[in-house]
Amino acid sequence: MPGIYQKLTFYLPWEAGHRGEFAQNFLLQVYFTFVQSAAMVALLGLSSGIAIAFQANLGLSLVGTHEQLGHLLVAVIFREIAPFAASLILIARSITAIAADLATIKVQQEVEALEMMGISVYHYLIAPRLAACTISLFCMAALFWGTALFGGWIGANIGAPYPLGPYLTSVAQAIRPVDLPFFVLKSAGIGFLIAHIACTRGLSLHNAPFEVPIVTNRAVVDALTVAIGVQLALSAAQYMLLGGAFL
Repeated sequence: MPGIYQKLTFYLPWEAGHRGEFAQNFLLQVYFTFVQSAAMVALLGLSSGIAIAFQANLGLSLVGTHEQLGHLLVAVIFREIAPFAASLILIARSITAIAADLATIKVQQEVEALEMMGISVYHYLIAPRLAACTISLFCMAALFWGTALFGGWIGANIGAPYPLGPYLTSVAQAIRPVDLPFFVLKSAGIGFLIAHIACTRGLSLHNAPFEVPIVTNRAVVDALTVAIGVQLALSAAQYMLLGGAFL
């Protein structure tokens, strides 16, 4: 039992005495991953919501009436587009940077230097990036959904007024209880997995500078493959629990 406790507390920086180094790198990674990409995510979410709602107003057969707009936005954006679009942005902006950064650190033998100084490589290099990408991807997906929701209302009012109250009511009625945990899994879960891939690939370099772009490229390909695969698997499980209902 004490051995298991020691192994578990190794992964908790506040238990292992690494709070300072963990917090500093965690906040920096959140800033680079979420804060710097927030404007891009918000713009994409807003434009997606406007486009989908505007097309719905033109009479898409999937929608039919204004009351179905909330169901369409939930089914298309909340369940699918928001987590996946956020994953693509994270892979393009941060996974490449994390893999290249760790590969450069490895080739410059800074990992060995940290170990010689008694600094935990896990708490200083890996854990902050894992935690930051997990939280950042969830926040990016939530921001995408929030701005898409606002954009959907703007698009719904092009041509004919649609009050905000009924619009939000239709969206709230479309969200099922099973949607919320799957939204977290598709965002935070995928964020953790692709960040782990980036860290693993970055630190897999064998002290050769020319390998930096190679491991970075492999990290992107692996992260994209995992993101797509997990998204598809979770979507299939989600619609099985929903009874196959799309809207």
